[in-house]
Amino acid sequence: DAMAKAMRPGFEVVDAQGAVVGEGLAGGEPVRVMPGNYTVRLTGRKGATQSVAVRAKEKAAVRF
Repeated sequence: DAMAKAMRPGFEVVDAQGAVVGEGLAGGEPVRVMPGNYTVRLTGRKGATQSVAVRAKEKAAVRF
């Protein structure tokens, strides 16, 4: 179990101004952010990004 957790990539949630507003591990606890448009990027993997729109009272998922 510990090895599986260690192999999960980290990610950052970045707002439109380029500020990191959340971070976590893939498959881990959800990250809560305010409604808006964000970029999710994998930590340490240049170019691995996804855009996501978060709406009020809804969950959003990102898959790489």
